[in-house]
Amino acid sequence: MTHSSRSLDEIRSRIDAGLSESVETLKALVRIPSVSWDGFPSEEVHRSAEFVA
Repeated sequence: MTHSSRSLDEIRSRIDAGLSESVETLKALVRIPSVSWDGFPSEEVHRSAEFVA
């Protein structure tokens, strides 16, 4: 196995290892209302911003 294919395998392994957690994090994020317009509760926008900070 070459160095580059070994590195690629490491990258794939790390992606696979963290994928489920990343998907769950994204699911939690999209549950937060975060569209801003007149009358939209600004606390939801702030909550969304804090989640991704």
